[in-house]
Amino acid sequence: MTSKIKLILFFLVFLSLRLNAAEPLWDQAIESLKSDRFEEASTKFSEWIQLKEAEGISSPEAHYNLFLAQMGLEATDRAVLELLKSIQLEANPFKAMDSIHSLCEIQNSLGIKDGFCQSKGFILSLLVGKNSLLLTAVLAFWFCLAGIILFIRRQKDLGRILVGTGCFFIAITTIFYFCYRLKANLAVLSSADKTIPVYKNYNFKEDEKIVELAAGTLIDLTRHAKENAQEISQPVLGWVLQENILTLK
Repeated sequence: MTSKIKLILFFLVFLSLRLNAAEPLWDQAIESLKSDRFEEASTKFSEWIQLKEAEGISSPEAHYNLFLAQMGLEATDRAVLELLKSIQLEANPFKAMDSIHSLCEIQNSLGIKDGFCQSKGFILSLLVGKNSLLLTAVLAFWFCLAGIILFIRRQKDLGRILVGTGCFFIAITTIFYFCYRLKANLAVLSSADKTIPVYKNYNFKEDEKIVELAAGTLIDLTRHAKENAQEISQPVLGWVLQENILTLK
């Protein structure tokens, strides 16, 4: 048996063991969640997600279940982060809307009355993924190309219709792009103290404190950052410590 064949067989056995290990882990995690053993459920779902991500598989359901476990532990910041991940991975828009509704309920419960959830553009941005953006861009290209070809061949009426349809998809793609960019700098405030102070500048002087926001609050990061500080623009304009920020990346 050649070394190449041995290597392939070793890889297949290794992959099989990982796949077999993941499924009992999922069942155990579900059982822990149903039994309100949230710490155990959180650990097992995290392990399951790591196993699957190593195989290139992402599961919105797993992140949603981890969100439920974190909520059971009253770790709102981690829960919101997992809910965001679930929404971004969810292909079913109806399920995504239910999760967005849960996300906005959490923000309201944290006292955020004038934030992301009051913006229709933000809600649309959560529903628009890379696949939607790519699909509308491809449709715009082919409709325009087909219309131009027909126009050159003097089938002007049909050509105008196809070019017009292509322009429509260009407009949709543009809207989707800017909506998609809205969530590019989305992050979550996190702290063991449950509240995070926001300051006027990065010197963090006590007399320049603007407000204290609850852990789990959605924030929008600007391009301005210092060594240990980050400027935010939502829900208020100010500076927070970088150690109090959880990002989706």
